[in-house]
Amino acid sequence: MLRFPAGRSLPVSNLDRVVWADEAITKGALMRWYVSAARAVVPVLAGRALVLTRHPAGVGGPSFHQHDPGDDTPDAVDVAMLPTADGPPARRLIGSLGSLLHAVQLGAVGVDAWHSRVDDPDTPDYAVLDLDPAADAPPTALATLARALRTELVRRGRDAVLKTSGSRGLHLLVPLEPGATYEAAAALAEEVATAVTAAHPDIATVERSKAERPPRTVYVDHLQNARGKTLAAAFCARAKPGAPISTPLAWEQLRSRMRLDRASVSSPSTQVTELRRVWLAAWRAAAPSGVWRPTSATS
Repeated sequence: MLRFPAGRSLPVSNLDRVVWADEAITKGALMRWYVSAARAVVPVLAGRALVLTRHPAGVGGPSFHQHDPGDDTPDAVDVAMLPTADGPPARRLIGSLGSLLHAVQLGAVGVDAWHSRVDDPDTPDYAVLDLDPAADAPPTALATLARALRTELVRRGRDAVLKTSGSRGLHLLVPLEPGATYEAAAALAEEVATAVTAAHPDIATVERSKAERPPRTVYVDHLQNARGKTLAAAFCARAKPGAPISTPLAWEQLRSRMRLDRASVSSPSTQVTELRRVWLAAWRAAAPSGVWRPTSATS
């Protein structure tokens, strides 16, 4: 049993169950890592609806997505009823340390988070551009396109916060002004993605169908900007070999050739502290005054 402030608690079990077999990382080890990284990860998730990807048999086994946390959630878990477009409100798991540890207890490895928060679910805090390289894409293509996207954003008076996807790609989060709509976020992301793809047709595509994408290209995905869409959260684990996490990057750390799996759930707390510093500094630089940023949720 895990104890939380205000007398709240979270039952846990099977902490020795192996999640990553090759790395011998257990459910208990993943929970302990999230607790050690709480100062970094909780502000990223706080107040956001979460989507779980559960791996009952560990990474490499069958998985499924879960949106509804179920009715019998422990009192340490935060839940909320969110309105839906065409039906009754839906129950959702809301980001907090208790919710994150409950997700791990359920067999989820990492979690994806909404771009908006439960107190204003129709207003995203940022637009998303997701760079997904083909297996045969040139190793320099990711950095080239990330910089080109940033240049297009700066031309429009905006900037972006950069992180790894926790897999093979990169994510750019573009802070939006208060009251922004998902329609505005989608329009901005499409405009910038289309412009960059047109300028780099040899290495970039906005073709959604994998079968139709040109070879050796990076998919510049601008279609993640809609209510209910989610993204792998910074500092959260991914169900990939090596137990990587989605890692913040400063723009000056972006290299033409670089490893994207430099941090994992085995990383020491000192590395997480430095990554948190990078993340907060990036948001301070990219987000204008009055725009949401993680520093509003932590000191």
